[in-house]
Amino acid sequence: MIRVTSHTPKGARHFAIVVCRKGELSERHRAVEFETGLSYRPDHACVEVYDMTYRGQKGFHPHYGQFVTAYDLTSVAGLGAWAWDVNGPGVDLFGSEPAWMLDATAMRETILYAAHRIAAE
Repeated sequence: MIRVTSHTPKGARHFAIVVCRKGELSERHRAVEFETGLSYRPDHACVEVYDMTYRGQKGFHPHYGQFVTAYDLTSVAGLGAWAWDVNGPGVDLFGSEPAWMLDATAMRETILYAAHRIAAE
């Protein structure tokens, strides 16, 4: 997990970036499994993004905070048809929440982290 800080018109926001390996039960899927009793093992590696504003508070992950979204690891690492552009302006994580955006610097840090995790496997 890495922590990135994004600076948006809504101010600075800290995000936890979590990489989950193929078949690994991620923190988000662990919570869904607990809540629903359904088991899910992803068939591909993914990157989960958490808003750290509420970490440690009741109802949120104690270390990561509020789950925002998840992306395929290869896309975040700059590979494939839906690849993030390392020279891009940033990425909107959730359209209806302006604070949930990675600025260009935070996006590049996330891309480099994801690429490093792919190379390590």
